Amino acid sequence: LYDRLTDEMMKLGHQISNDYNDGKPYNPRSNPQTAQLFDRYKLRPLKKTKTKKPSYGKKSVDYLKYIESSMPEREKHARRLVVLRGEWIDAQHHRDSFCSTALATVPEDVEECRVRCQLKPWGTFGRRLAAKNPNLLAVSKHSEYGKKIRNCYVAPEGYVFIESDLASIEVC
Repeated sequence: LYDRLTDEMMKLGHQISNDYNDGKPYNPRSNPQTAQLFDRYKLRPLKKTKTKKPSYGKKSVDYLKYIESSMPEREKHARRLVVLRGEWIDAQHHRDSFCSTALATVPEDVEECRVRCQLKPWGTFGRRLAAKNPNLLAVSKHSEYGKKIRNCYVAPEGYVFIESDLASIEVC
């Protein structure tokens, strides 16, 4: 899955470079490059940073990804850039946060092993549980990448996975 996410990131980066950046390499995490592309296509983020520069964070540009059928083709094309950049950032987040950390716990030359996270009951406000190395509690269950990551884990024969609401008062 790590390799598939890397390939997907490469494809998305290549598509953005070819379709929006005249074939020049583009790093979606680079604010100067993103600012240049957004300016070129007249895409304005909602928020500004403390230094009064445009913010290219998810909350600031997410409204731009919605495309309506009544929009001119040029604007649809420009907004597609926001969608592709968001997919790239999402793939990188899932790859680096969940795949890399889980792979780091697996010894080499082993086909199957148990992956366990470290629980940190003191790590959050309100007595919620937190985890690390890998943070298995934070794998999203609704996103496409989250579902793929969850499907990588298989319960041993005779066991099942359960899902529980760890924020409920009974667990606390």
